[in-house]
Amino acid sequence: MTEAPALGGMRLSRRTVLASGMSAVLAGCTEGEAEPETVPGPPLYDRPRHLVAAVFRGGGIGAEAVAAAAAAVGESFERDGFDASGLSLSTGLGPRPVAAVDDRLPGAERLPEFTREDLSPETRDGDALLLAGADDAVLPAMAVSAFAEALDVEPAWTQRGFSSPRNLMGFHDGTENPESREELDDDVWISEPGGLAGTTIAVVRRLRIDLRRWNELPVEEQERAVGRRRHDGRPLSGADIDLAAKRPDGEYEIPALSHVRRSHPLAAGAGRMLRRGYGYDNGPEDRGLLFISFQNSLRTFTATQRRMDKGDAMMEYTTATASGSFLMLPTDDAGRTTVPAVLERR
Repeated sequence: MTEAPALGGMRLSRRTVLASGMSAVLAGCTEGEAEPETVPGPPLYDRPRHLVAAVFRGGGIGAEAVAAAAAAVGESFERDGFDASGLSLSTGLGPRPVAAVDDRLPGAERLPEFTREDLSPETRDGDALLLAGADDAVLPAMAVSAFAEALDVEPAWTQRGFSSPRNLMGFHDGTENPESREELDDDVWISEPGGLAGTTIAVVRRLRIDLRRWNELPVEEQERAVGRRRHDGRPLSGADIDLAAKRPDGEYEIPALSHVRRSHPLAAGAGRMLRRGYGYDNGPEDRGLLFISFQNSLRTFTATQRRMDKGDAMMEYTTATASGSFLMLPTDDAGRTTVPAVLERR
């Protein structure tokens, strides 16, 4: 396994926890416990105010080149005298370079086509992913520039996103994420043998929202499309999501075509994703959501998306304008991107 020098301020292992709602995992770690396997970097765990996703394409891109480019980001910040302690980086490898090593590996499978997509060859798939996050909006942009220079490839597409308690549709983020160690092991981390245990697969999609049409809907219709109250984000079924709850007239409290129901793991027959959403604003005609999910099987996402394609009252107002899946490279405890031996080119 090859390693790249550390980026300041990044110390993550499987012992690290989500910034919100993960105290139970931390409580399960005790002094003297064997150090767990390394896992991908900070964007899985925290929610920085600003995040830039950058996707690269190029025939020479491989895991070693991506790890070296990630190391170069830290070196460039140190050389130029910038404090990188507030910067978090995660990198991933697209299906083509993974399949070039072994087409049986997790991450070698491409995303299929879905409905409501407006993708060009540049915005479908990709060979490398960089997720750069910080509370300072300048740091992620600087990181993308340094990464691209080191990789010697300009991004095929980039998107700057921002974190907020509400999305641009006006609703609180009500994402139901896996939280416990067991849930993360079951649904997020790859556990199969073969040298990739502790990694994960990311899906990154830029979803343009037709806010003009959406904002014309009465609040009650918006709530039924989402499956949540707009003012506080609570499910229409009450304090918790209850897909079986019904109103006195026999109709489901959470409507049949609501996003909460259509995307729910029980309804989709798939595992749970660890999801992160960032708003973006590229101008009046291009505003929406930068959607990122982490899962240990691409099927978790594809099964959920296919179900939403067959009917989802909220997703009818969205169009995917960029989309790809990536096998995330692990990091060590010092935050250095590492290359599993199975991904090394021979």
